[in-house]
Amino acid sequence: MDTGTGYLLNRDGSAPLRSGPSADCSTNITVFSGRLSYDCYVVNSAGNTWTHAQYDDTGTRGWIWDGNLNDGGAQTPC
Repeated sequence: MDTGTGYLLNRDGSAPLRSGPSADCSTNITVFSGRLSYDCYVVNSAGNTWTHAQYDDTGTRGWIWDGNLNDGGAQTPC
């Protein structure tokens, strides 16, 4: 389990927290700001890294593409 936390890069001000580590997976919640507490990361079939995290403002858990995070996401593999 990773103990890191991070925030969104402000590209467009929001990013989806998804049900799985792919852009094809459904959105659990859209994150606009606030802290994400990291669990771990995976590399998906497209070669992209995704972090499993909790959006601390709501307690919602899901997957977020590491390119949306200010620090590149979790450092611990799942």
